[in-house]
Amino acid sequence: MALKWTMRLTKAGMLLGGVYVAVVFIDPARGTIDTNERVKEVVRAVAASQLDKPR
Repeated sequence: MALKWTMRLTKAGMLLGGVYVAVVFIDPARGTIDTNERVKEVVRAVAASQLDKPR
């Protein structure tokens, strides 16, 4: 009986460890855009939308 629970805990630990590695090390590589670049894009979009409005 103890071996059964030990194997389950081992598998669960390995699964959680894999998820941790994926989130901590792999996911941040996707978000490499600088914060200033995001702000510049928003400012450009607002400026462009204001230029298109008729007066």
